[in-house]
Amino acid sequence: MSSYITPGLSRVYWVDAIVDADAPEADEINLGTDLTAALKGLPAVPRTGNVADASTLDSTFEARRRGTVGGDQATFEIVRDDTTETEYESMSEGDEGYLVIFRKGIAGDTPAADDVCDVYPAQVNAIADGTPGRNEVDYAIFELVITANPSRDVTVVDTSS
Repeated sequence: MSSYITPGLSRVYWVDAIVDADAPEADEINLGTDLTAALKGLPAVPRTGNVADASTLDSTFEARRRGTVGGDQATFEIVRDDTTETEYESMSEGDEGYLVIFRKGIAGDTPAADDVCDVYPAQVNAIADGTPGRNEVDYAIFELVITANPSRDVTVVDTSS
């Protein structure tokens, strides 16, 4: 197994519509906005696991069982630009779509069949100004709510033929 670093490798897209998140089409993803060049890093997409109380009266032990998962908020930072802000302007508060993350990159210049990605159904919850310090470029903070169970490590399909 070889380790890898995500800068220069990973790709991230915001896509308005995907018919089947378990089998996203290359054409669907390519109609979206490639956020990669404007992102400061990979989106933080936590997946919190909750626990359920399974204690009973006959024991002093506080027993737990696996509960629900997910429902968290994804966040990422987009670098602002003083001329063109395609990535920043691709989303507004309240927009629904899909955050598509190719952690291990893509084979070609654009997503294509057999590339592997994670697809997160999401809604833009808030967009806030960043607080850059000295010697730091300006950025905006995007907060998205994950609206349904994500499709992880799914293979992009080609339906163009």
